[in-house]
Amino acid sequence: MLYHQYEMQRLALAPMRMLATNALSMLEWPHNPLRLTTAGRLTVAMLDHFEHNTRVFGKPLFGHSQTVIDGTEVAVTERVVSAGVWGDLLRFERATHRPNDPRLLLVAPMSGHFATLLRGTVQAFLPDHDVHITDWADARDVPASASDFDLDDYIDTLIGWFRL
Repeated sequence: MLYHQYEMQRLALAPMRMLATNALSMLEWPHNPLRLTTAGRLTVAMLDHFEHNTRVFGKPLFGHSQTVIDGTEVAVTERVVSAGVWGDLLRFERATHRPNDPRLLLVAPMSGHFATLLRGTVQAFLPDHDVHITDWADARDVPASASDFDLDDYIDTLIGWFRL
C-alpha cells in the first residue's frame, strides 16, 4: 500500500519537478542578474533542494573491473551466484585463482539503499578475499504476486547463501 502511495506522490510531483528544473536552469544562467542576489540564491537553493528530493535515482554499477594482487593488475568480473525475487548473491571473481584466500560475505542493509554503497569496501577486500555481497531488490520492483519476505525469510536466505 505504501509503495502505491509513494508512486502516486512521485507522479503527482513530476510536473512541479520539471518546472523546478527549468526555473533552476534559468536562474543559474551566468548572465542572469538575479543570480547573485540574496533572493536569487535562496530561490536556487530551495528549487535545487526540491528537485533533488523528488528525483528518482537509478542503481549505480559497482564498477570493479580490475584489482591489484601482488603488484599485478587482475581482471574482476561480477557474477550472480544465486538469483531470487527479493535479492541476489553476487560474487566478484578475480582472474587469478587463489584457493587460500578467505571467503567473505558482505551483507548489505535492506534499508532502501543500494548495495553499491559498499563498493569501496568491496574494492578494499578484493585483493585478499573471495568477495560475495548481498544485492537486495527494491521492494517497489518485486511483483505483488511474490510471497511475503519477513524476518524468517531473511534469515533463511542468508543461511542458504552462507551454505552456498
